[in-house]
Amino acid sequence: MLIGRLGAAGSILVATRGALNVTFACLVASPAGVALLVLALIASPAGVALLVLALIASPAGVALLVLALIASVVRLLAAAGVALLLLALIAGVVRLLAAAGVALLILALIAGVALLILALIASVARLILALIAGVARLLAAAARAFARPLAAVRDPEGLVARIRRVRREILQPIVAGAERHYIGLVRT
Repeated sequence: MLIGRLGAAGSILVATRGALNVTFACLVASPAGVALLVLALIASPAGVALLVLALIASPAGVALLVLALIASVVRLLAAAGVALLLLALIAGVVRLLAAAGVALLILALIAGVALLILALIASVARLILALIAGVARLLAAAARAFARPLAAVRDPEGLVARIRRVRREILQPIVAGAERHYIGLVRT
């Protein structure tokens, strides 16, 4: 009843027990049967069935046993190979992701440095343009300021008229206010 509840493992135990019952009679006949039994049990449940056939059928059965052992080893190696392949694939993907992450980090670093350099170049260019514009404004203001004294030399009547206009526009209201409110600044 216990074997029925074990499922696939139980059927393997039943097959192995049946094979052992048959082989115990063969073990008495030859000590090589013990080695074959151990090899068959190590190989797989299918190897146990082949061991029974080998012990019953003689030297041709030994060849079958060897083939069963080889098949079991190949199956184990294939399973290990699949596991190794999966591990290699996982490691490869992880390595690729890590390499991609490093590549993205390097690209981001390069892009950041490039943007910093471009911002620095733009700032320096803006500073140079502002400096040139400031110098141009200063030169224009100096030229206008220099032109005024020259205008007086070239046109003395214009200078006199300008002085009269300044006197009329600025000084007359002051004088008028002082005359109305005699504060002693202007004598009339």
